[in-house]
Amino acid sequence: MKKMLSIITLAVAIIGLSIGFAPRDAHAWAQITLQNDTPYTLDLYVDGNYGCRALPNMFCTTQIPAGNHTFTAVAAGGQGSISEGPVYIEDGSSPTWTVFIEQQ
Repeated sequence: MKKMLSIITLAVAIIGLSIGFAPRDAHAWAQITLQNDTPYTLDLYVDGNYGCRALPNMFCTTQIPAGNHTFTAVAAGGQGSISEGPVYIEDGSSPTWTVFIEQQ
C-alpha cells in the first residue's frame, strides 16, 4: 500500500512539473468589435479572413493576434463593403469599429 501511494505521488509530481513547463503561446492577442449601426447585416473580415457577423444595429466580436490589420465589413446580399486599415491593434486591447450610414 505504501509503495502504491509513492507511485501515485510521483505520478502527480511529474504531471505537475510537465504542466508548469508547458510551452507558452508566443502570440499576443486582442479582439475587435464591429458595431453595426446600419440597416444591413454585416460580415466582418480581418485581413481577408472571416471574423463574425453583426445583425443590423447590433455588434459582433472576434479574437485577433495583436499587430497591423485591415478590416472589411461586407453587407450580406451584395449591398456593398467598406474597409479600414491597416490599423495597429495593441496586445490585450479591445477596440470597436463602428460602421454607419450618413444621412444626407
